Amino acid sequence: MGAELGDSRRAQRLLLLAKSMANKPEVSFPSALPPSELE
Repeated sequence: MGAELGDSRRAQRLLLLAKSMANKPEVSFPSALPPSELE
């Protein structure tokens, strides 16, 4: 199970994003993620 994005790094970033947003559903992407992950 998982997303096929053509690159394992993309899948890992998607997983990080999903976990971050699940933990903080009330905040925006910039607030939920570390600055290095917003690039």
